Amino acid sequence: MPISPTQTDEAGLTLLELLVVLTVLALVSSLLAYRYGGAGGQRSFERGVAAVRQLLETAHAEAVLRGRLRRVSVREIEAAAPELRVAGDGGDGRPITFLPDGTASGGALLLFGEGRSTRLEIDWLTGRPTSDAP
Repeated sequence: MPISPTQTDEAGLTLLELLVVLTVLALVSSLLAYRYGGAGGQRSFERGVAAVRQLLETAHAEAVLRGRLRRVSVREIEAAAPELRVAGDGGDGRPITFLPDGTASGGALLLFGEGRSTRLEIDWLTGRPTSDAP
């Protein structure tokens, strides 16, 4: 006697299987929330420092490629990383100047934010920014 399609054992997921799937999804979503939203302040500071470094490296490259001076003011740095407070050497607000030959005026920037700080130094000979933070 043939078995009708309504009498097969393939009726769908059992309650236990459904609970296991929902538990796994909840675990994965909580891990993703922790990874991308958990330590937001720390990541915000690190993103700000990275944005300032990128601005300085781009200005250095522009000076060399275009063959003319490129100055970066404290105001321009603050615009690139609004989550940070910026102080220059001695707090005088002098711009950092990059020269066409690859050198720079040198100097240091103090970057503050989220209860953390770092010192970003611009090497006068190479024009490259280095910091004590990753």
